[in-house]
Amino acid sequence: MQNKTNIGIIKKINTMLNSAFSKITVLMFMFLFFNTLLFNSLKIYSQNTQYDNSTKGLTLNLIQYTQNPENKKVRFEVEIRSDINSDRVEIRWILDGNVRYADPSQKKQILSVTKNSIHKRSIEVIPTGTNEDGIGISQVMVEVEAFFVNSSILSTDRKTFLSNKQEEVVVIKTNDKGERYLDLPDEYIHQKNILILRNIVTIITITLLVSIIGYFGIKKFIRYLNKDDRY
Repeated sequence: MQNKTNIGIIKKINTMLNSAFSKITVLMFMFLFFNTLLFNSLKIYSQNTQYDNSTKGLTLNLIQYTQNPENKKVRFEVEIRSDINSDRVEIRWILDGNVRYADPSQKKQILSVTKNSIHKRSIEVIPTGTNEDGIGISQVMVEVEAFFVNSSILSTDRKTFLSNKQEEVVVIKTNDKGERYLDLPDEYIHQKNILILRNIVTIITITLLVSIIGYFGIKKFIRYLNKDDRY
């Protein structure tokens, strides 16, 4: 009688395990899906407030990407179109205002260029709060200088952005009445929602994994009890 009861318990556990494995498989696919969405949504945020001071020989295009809601980093990428040959080109990233380097070692970069070539380099920065008026104003400037034997040429570009007390980039929006106000960019809000869903899926997956480990422990214990009954 005891063996029949144990066998019934084992069948129930197997059913629960199969169901849990199916759920975990679905959740893992959801986790990968949300990760892909989050990665793909880190696209160009805006090309406004761009001051192109390109010099003949070096044309710059500075791009600001959507802020990452997970680590608050904002990536800036400079596209360099070269009409010259130079073995040494220096890229210098200069910050001003309520902002800091995510990795200070990247604020100076070196490369070589050839005529009719395109090169891209980037840096990540993090807003650092606000001024006394509750708004952070920051500027990211890039200087690209190509060196020759007896001379050099310099091109610069810059972008300005605003931030709030939560170290989030904000933009100026206009409501239906034509009133202007500061708010989070739509792209950033979309990313935050994806991140929340991804975290929920992660918590559920971990909970199910812990439950499965518990089920295996119970199953092993019941087998041990059945073994004792036979002897």
